[in-house]
Amino acid sequence: MTESTIKQLKHKIEHDVVDHTKDGRCIRCGMCCPDILPVTKNELITIKRYITRCNVIPIRQVECDKAGRPTDIRLQCPFSDEKKRKCLIYSVRPEICRLFICSQPPDVIVRNQIDCSINKKDSLFVSMHIAFLNDELYMQTYSSHPTWKNHAVTFVKFDI
Repeated sequence: MTESTIKQLKHKIEHDVVDHTKDGRCIRCGMCCPDILPVTKNELITIKRYITRCNVIPIRQVECDKAGRPTDIRLQCPFSDEKKRKCLIYSVRPEICRLFICSQPPDVIVRNQIDCSINKKDSLFVSMHIAFLNDELYMQTYSSHPTWKNHAVTFVKFDI
C-alpha cells in the first residue's frame, strides 16, 4: 500500500466515520457493518459452520416495492439485524469487526484496516451477500458501482 493510498484512506475515515458511541461504547447501530469486508478464508469457513449449526439466516438488505422490484439496495452486512440491533454472527464475526469501534482515532482505524486487509496474506475483499446468499443483484450492483467496479472484489459463494 502506497503512502498516497494510506493518506486517502485516513482522509476518508476522518471525514466519513462518525462517532455513534455512547460514552465510548458501541450502541449497535449497524452503521459500521458494510457488505464488503476484508476477511480470510478461515473466517468465512467459521461463519459458514456457525450459521449452519445455529440456523442463522442472513438478512437480504434490499427493500422492494409492492411488485417485488428492488427500490433500495443497502450495502450493509446480511448478518446485521437492524430491528433487533444486533450482529447475528457476533461470536464468530471477522477480525475487522472485532477491532473496529467508531470512537477510535482515525490513525487506529487506518492501522486496523491495513492490518486486516493488506498485511494478511490470505485476506480477501468479500461481499457477504454474494458469499452467503449468492445474490445476483449484489453482483450486478458491485459491477456497476463507481467505487467497486474497478476494484477486485472476490465473489466467494457457499451453498447454504
